[in-house]
Amino acid sequence: MLQQSVLGTMAPGVPGDKATLNPTAYTVHNPVAEGEGVTAGQFVWRGTDAERQAKVGGTGQPLGLVERLLVYPGQCGGDSATLVISAGQPLTVMKKGDMYVTTTTTATVGQKVFAVLATGAIATGAAGGTVSGAVETSWKVETAGAAGDIIAISNYD
Repeated sequence: MLQQSVLGTMAPGVPGDKATLNPTAYTVHNPVAEGEGVTAGQFVWRGTDAERQAKVGGTGQPLGLVERLLVYPGQCGGDSATLVISAGQPLTVMKKGDMYVTTTTTATVGQKVFAVLATGAIATGAAGGTVSGAVETSWKVETAGAAGDIIAISNYD
């Protein structure tokens, strides 16, 4: 395959990667992906088996953000590499820390991060505000970006 594009700057990170070396907190057990699989760098909710599964989409506060680890099949590079973790694969779910994610909205430093209830995608907005189809989380924007950009978010105060 021939190269399709050239970026003028290097990406700050990959969605689902830790953004800093600050301490992180995770779920007590590593749940497995339920349903069609989940995407690293996006929010997940408790699954049908609340202690053992996590899924895309839900209601209320999400369980956390899925961290990208290179132990998942298909994430080790090459033409078929993906950030989607297949159903039944174990997940590392970050509850507290600093992470790179892809924003679906324009993000400015200090804005709150909203979890899109249907997909787990990242949206941003004013604290106490509303984003249609999303719930406000404890995370906030640390680096600015346009919709589709990779930004850093954190839930440390």
